[in-house]
Amino acid sequence: MSVYKQQDAVEWFEKILNVLSPEATEVYKGTLRRTLRCLPNSHTDSQKDSNFYSIPLSINAEKDGEFKVVDGLEDFFQTTKFEEDDWWYCDECGEKKDTEIRFNIQKYPTVLILHLKRFYFDYFQMGYQKNSCQMDIPLELEFFQDCPYVLYAIINHRGVYGGGHYDAYIKPPGNDHWYCFDDSRVTEITGNGFLKGYWNYNLLFICNYCIFSLSRVR
Repeated sequence: MSVYKQQDAVEWFEKILNVLSPEATEVYKGTLRRTLRCLPNSHTDSQKDSNFYSIPLSINAEKDGEFKVVDGLEDFFQTTKFEEDDWWYCDECGEKKDTEIRFNIQKYPTVLILHLKRFYFDYFQMGYQKNSCQMDIPLELEFFQDCPYVLYAIINHRGVYGGGHYDAYIKPPGNDHWYCFDDSRVTEITGNGFLKGYWNYNLLFICNYCIFSLSRVR
């Protein structure tokens, strides 16, 4: 790997997981269920479970606006109706019917990673651009009632598509302070202004039930 070539943090994180032990990858692995339903007769046409290591959140805010992470989760998990051209064939009805799709988590990971999709293809400029809008990041994530999470790390990307620099904000287990890890330099962060940043890229939340266990392993 060339250190002079821009790499994507999400892609390389999953490549690293592929060479780790099954026990290590299990911490980040969850199971997501996709359900397709025929609306006229409420037939469940298809259910498929698949493993995931991160949840991608599309950013629907303007570059000079603010994106709320919780709103992104609501958009991802909301039930969506297909356009007529995309209707699925219902085996019970014997024809294509009005269809809806929804996702829900069957197995929650110990560490939940939310990938903020800042990069997008701009058809006017015919190239990829970066949405550097401000983020609204919660310290506690109670979106999933069965598994509350607490923020413990943020990966930042400073720069543009095709070039930039990564650093990370981390709150160690059993520590009340946040630190910025920037290559070989580590500095303490004061205040909560980093929760309203313009460069946050990946958010790492740990299951609230696991915090006590991790704080003992130091």
